[in-house]
Amino acid sequence: MPVFGQAAKINCYNEGIYLAEQGKYDEAIKYFDRALETNPRDAKVWYNKGVVFTQQGKYDEAILAYDHAIEDNPQDANAWNNEGVVLYLQGEFDQALLASYRAIEINPQYIEAWNNIGNAFYNQGKYDEAIRAYDRAIEINPQLAEAWCNKGNALNNQSKYDQALQASEKAIEIDPLLAEGWNNKAIALRSLDRNIEADAAFDKARELGYKD
Repeated sequence: MPVFGQAAKINCYNEGIYLAEQGKYDEAIKYFDRALETNPRDAKVWYNKGVVFTQQGKYDEAILAYDHAIEDNPQDANAWNNEGVVLYLQGEFDQALLASYRAIEINPQYIEAWNNIGNAFYNQGKYDEAIRAYDRAIEINPQLAEAWCNKGNALNNQSKYDQALQASEKAIEIDPLLAEGWNNKAIALRSLDRNIEADAAFDKARELGYKD
């Protein structure tokens, strides 16, 4: 017997999630669209549709989907954060900052949003602002290797090599397999004329797959 109404929407949504997890993105979108036929204002479906478009690199479509999710649920910090990520990937750093700041207005403890803010500032060459954002992420979670790594990168760009080395070593302590952390450490060591250690760190970064 065919399933209609709310049950059909739930089944389509769940199938879309399953297909997305399998990497079958086009099929997942079809099921999400079927779910939206039943309720075009389902923020949860729009959000996951945005996630799939992001995975596919279809950034304009992703932003439209996140916009729908936000319109239907303006307090969805995840949708704001993800929209900020997509805008960042498009090089729209000012807009990315606006979206990420909206996410932390809703949830001040949103670690990923603080890290994303740091990245947007970093790519604008605003290293002090970037470091403050990374420090906020670290304050919330001192074990966030990515934020320590990003802080080290920003400090290297400010020629603060001793501090960059400390941040990079902290990142590596938390995640010894973080290739970018090893590369940041190597840059700091090279700039401090500790060349033998720098060579070893560069070798480790390459061993872990770092390519520049």
